[in-house]
Amino acid sequence: MRTCRFTFMAALWLLAIALPGAARGAGKAEPLRVAAAADLRFALDELIVRYRQLRPEVEVSPSYGSSGLFFAQLSNGAPFDLFLSADAAYPRRLVQDGVALEGSEFPYAVGRIVLWVQKGSPLPVEAAGLQALLAGTDHRIAIANPEHAPYGQAAVAALRRFGLYDQVKERLVFGQNAAQTAQFAETGNVDAAIIPLSLAIAPALAAEGRHWVIPIDAHPKLEQVGVPADLAMRGASLLNVFQLLDVTQIAEQAHIPAEEAARVYLTLSERYAVDAMLTRISGLPRSDRWQALARAALRYDLYAALEALTLAVLGSTPSGEEPTSRIERWERDNAAAVARAAQTLEEIRRLEKGDLASLSVALRTLRGVVRNSG
Repeated sequence: MRTCRFTFMAALWLLAIALPGAARGAGKAEPLRVAAAADLRFALDELIVRYRQLRPEVEVSPSYGSSGLFFAQLSNGAPFDLFLSADAAYPRRLVQDGVALEGSEFPYAVGRIVLWVQKGSPLPVEAAGLQALLAGTDHRIAIANPEHAPYGQAAVAALRRFGLYDQVKERLVFGQNAAQTAQFAETGNVDAAIIPLSLAIAPALAAEGRHWVIPIDAHPKLEQVGVPADLAMRGASLLNVFQLLDVTQIAEQAHIPAEEAARVYLTLSERYAVDAMLTRISGLPRSDRWQALARAALRYDLYAALEALTLAVLGSTPSGEEPTSRIERWERDNAAAVARAAQTLEEIRRLEKGDLASLSVALRTLRGVVRNSG
């Protein structure tokens, strides 16, 4: 859960830094608009309260609902800055469709589902699990609509896995999303509900009901993935900003706020022309499997080199200085290694077109700067 919480916070920090109008000195900031799967309501609300304490000048405006409906809205230009889906498929489709940038997806959680009933229910969910749904023929069961809600799709898969779907399908009631499904059960409009564990253990439902956790292998894995939305139109230059997991790992290793790590990371990216190298890597041929793998390996190595460079600067300079001052201080302390690297990188930049050999040398040069630094 710590990784989930840290990734949420990193996403909000980076969006506040990157999006127009959200930066310091830009006048009244526009709110950061977050489209979040309904199961995140309690966890994300708590994180937003904490975030506002740290960054009171930035307003975060969450909307909760079905991931499938948000996908449709985003595909039609809905003005969200961040999409936190209940699955991995919708964010990846946004990338494929050009709505979000390639490589900007980040996993943040793995979802679990439970069978939930009110405390006074006669259904023996703790003892019988999903088989408790066969205790009567008139019990109504709520699930999120499987046509567009990943948690509804998981519920159907679990019912099929236990051989129950055909016996209960006529008694199913569909909620528009996971939160509405939980509300049906909490208010007594249905007798049972299959809902996310995150909602079942939230204070309101935990006080009112009982639940049985459905085995994780009873349905496809609910890998929950986020993606910065509405970014393809904002320009590919923001691609590096959204290497959320890199910045998260840097901040965690250095024991510093994500914002501090992000500012140094982004300044180094610009100073060492990482965007230009990414563009050249993207232009490499990928007509066969091996070319595609080599291209992907170069991109991975470039981000790894940038991460190592960021950690080197953070670990050897005072945290109170501005990012540019910290980097210049680090470069003065490692002048010989930096000068050699600068000369090599400049020669590579002058090449009319980057190829695998020149880009491999560029990456080795960046790694060498870190390795040879004091």
